Amino acid sequence: MNAEEEDRISLLPDCLLIEIISRLPFTKEAIRTDGKLDDGLIKNIISGSPLLETFFLVRCYGFRRIDITSKSVKKLVIGGYYDPEDQWDLADIVVLLNVSSLVEVELNYWKGGHYETTKKEGKEEMLKGLILSLRHVKKLQIGYLCQATLARLEAKGFTFPSNVEHPDWPDYDSSRSEDW
Repeated sequence: MNAEEEDRISLLPDCLLIEIISRLPFTKEAIRTDGKLDDGLIKNIISGSPLLETFFLVRCYGFRRIDITSKSVKKLVIGGYYDPEDQWDLADIVVLLNVSSLVEVELNYWKGGHYETTKKEGKEEMLKGLILSLRHVKKLQIGYLCQATLARLEAKGFTFPSNVEHPDWPDYDSSRSEDW
């Protein structure tokens, strides 16, 4: 295809592209960035890709749960939960379901929107819930974007499971409690 020809595939709606990609039998990694996903679409991606081993969600929003319905999924990466409409309350906490197949998880996300109205308590509840639902995984990495929330949980006496890899950041100070 030369530069003057139209790329018709990129004109397809995101939901259709994701559905097509999730049905490819050889897909081992699925990555979704910068978009709205609902719970059903996530379930279709995971269950529709029998060889899927790693699932990345980067700067996505709109979902309230991630249901790992495939035993082939061993790694989950959550790298952002950004809602451009910035409508958030405690009911919007993301939960994980059927995570027994996961071996490794990376949580390096922020929970907010354009005006950053997310409450600190909501961020704490969400991170604590994710950590507790993943206490069985071999490796649970908490990323830099969760630093302030992690520090507040630590200051409140939250006991982290042994699989949680505490941040190894040069400027990490567990006594910090301000938000990002």
